[in-house]
Amino acid sequence: MAADYQKLLLGTNDDNLHIIMKDCNISQAAQDQLIQRLKDWCRLQPHFPNVAIDNNFILRILATNSYSFEKAKVKIDNLFLARAEMPEFFSNRNPSSTECLNVYETVDWAIMPQLTDQHYRVSIMSIRDCHPDLFNCETTYKVMFMITDIKMMYETALGELMVWDCSNTKLGHVVKMTPMLTKKILFLIQKCYGAKIKGIHILNAASYTNSVVNVGKMVLKKKIADRIFVHKSLDDFHKHISPKYLPKELGGFDMSLSEVSSMWYKSLQTKELMGTLSNLDRLKSDKAKRPISSENPIDDLLGITGSFRKLESSDEVNQLFDGIRISNTSRIQVEDIERSISFPECKNKMSITELLECENYKHQIPIQDLFNLSQKTIDDSIEVLKSWFKTQPHFPKVELSYLLYWRYVIAANGSIEKSKTKIENFFTVRSLAREYFYDENITGEEIETCSSMIHFTVMPVMMDNLERLSIVKLKDIHPDKFDMMAIIKLMMIMCDLRFHYDICAGENMIWDCTDIKLGHILKVNPMFLKKVAFILQKCYPTKVKGIYIVNAPSFANGVVNLLRKLLKKKIADRMQVFDNIEDLHTKISPKYLPKDLKGTGKSYAEITGPWIKLMHTQEIKDTFKFLGTLKTDESKRPSASKYANEFMGPEGSFRSLDID
Repeated sequence: MAADYQKLLLGTNDDNLHIIMKDCNISQAAQDQLIQRLKDWCRLQPHFPNVAIDNNFILRILATNSYSFEKAKVKIDNLFLARAEMPEFFSNRNPSSTECLNVYETVDWAIMPQLTDQHYRVSIMSIRDCHPDLFNCETTYKVMFMITDIKMMYETALGELMVWDCSNTKLGHVVKMTPMLTKKILFLIQKCYGAKIKGIHILNAASYTNSVVNVGKMVLKKKIADRIFVHKSLDDFHKHISPKYLPKELGGFDMSLSEVSSMWYKSLQTKELMGTLSNLDRLKSDKAKRPISSENPIDDLLGITGSFRKLESSDEVNQLFDGIRISNTSRIQVEDIERSISFPECKNKMSITELLECENYKHQIPIQDLFNLSQKTIDDSIEVLKSWFKTQPHFPKVELSYLLYWRYVIAANGSIEKSKTKIENFFTVRSLAREYFYDENITGEEIETCSSMIHFTVMPVMMDNLERLSIVKLKDIHPDKFDMMAIIKLMMIMCDLRFHYDICAGENMIWDCTDIKLGHILKVNPMFLKKVAFILQKCYPTKVKGIYIVNAPSFANGVVNLLRKLLKKKIADRMQVFDNIEDLHTKISPKYLPKDLKGTGKSYAEITGPWIKLMHTQEIKDTFKFLGTLKTDESKRPSASKYANEFMGPEGSFRSLDID
């Protein structure tokens, strides 16, 4: 950075370096000697890049570590490794890219140009008034680390004061800040850049902020955790940071926050600073060349295949929450985390959650508690599953969303092997039993044909026990027009959409048999039912808590008995047939039921109509195309794989039904 940029953005010179040198009793000659020793050490590391490392880079690392040679070595090793292992922050760093330009429009990220009297630097983040869909958390921090790189090259502050202005922050923004993302960011700030955090200040926060802060403190050193402050007013905040170091929005007297952040964003896009970033992007290690005997200073933070391990959350995490539970499902997005190609970006995903009438992500921690699964167990299991998934040659080359993995772990009560089995089945059945799933090029006419025969109603109100209620009711159609396969396809569409966007502790299903006739029943064969039962039980991440049949004709008992033979005994025992709606109300409160079942909710048509309308949108059709790729390539399946033979019969067909 030229002196002009340094003065414009940081408003400072190298006075801080002289202060640190004096405090550490380091002469200019000793400083030069340490710089040369570190450069020589870097050249000897086989996994380090074969490039000339700038003296200024080495100097700043030394200064932030109080001129400790050993500490500086660790920080450099960490930083080079992290830059290779965290491509979400350090790859394709183009400040003029579309994704970065989007950050400039949605987030103010400013490093204030004036140091405090203690020679601390104030950094402020504030999300602008934007919809959560437009907020990309990973790219925001990619931009932040670009700014941090520039700052590191040309300044050494004696301490960092971080401010988060939550004026426009909504829960939809917060849930995108996953525990995994938080851990990576904190690792970079503390263990790589060596920032000396003197205070973290949170302003204009919502009521649930204390819950988020409590979780955040669990991953921080106690010294830093004690420096987190949630302020109820600007006056309280100003007791910690004087207004003269703040933007106008926070009671300051000089520039506005948007003016400061705009200066940084514009400067990042200049040829000179883009060149600086390009040079820094070469500073990453080659893990394959790391000597076997060489101690990896961050081995305790790395899991399988170089992915970062999850949070070491306490089993007593419940006690830390005093309000709404915040979880790490932002990825559904939903991106996950682990968004890459996890699920196509869907502008209507908020419409799906609106149809479910709740902010589902807040239920994650309570649901985990129901099954006695800690956050660490969940996160560790998901990391293992992700690594396993990548090693399967017959699986599609995609990354599943965090939420989908989460659902499989919950459905398997935390068992990794059971989760693997269901995931394997999920992809296998979509390849070997394609007739049960919609074509990825499904047309609006096909959707209307399916929906004209049946109401598949997902009740929007979550039950008090955090379980979801779905209702299936055949419309009053002639048996000649009854197409069971089309109905099942519609059910699978609903399942796919729900399982990628919804969270619940279990599934309750009601079959309203009001308009079922014998002609309909005769068109359903046992083999067909077995395959459907297999898909729902062995492939999808479901925990069936109850199956309730109401308004059933007398001949329905035979079908029910057949179904009980097809289901696991545990699930079969949860099937109940009610003679009338009043009896059903003894099991399920009317507040969760539609008008059609004498409940207080909307009618079948009112609930299913918006779902069908949503399926006609281009975004959802794009989602269908993506889902069509989620199948195995049986030609690449390892011969030792047991799943196809265990659950499928000869040549990929389901085994025959063994029913008396």
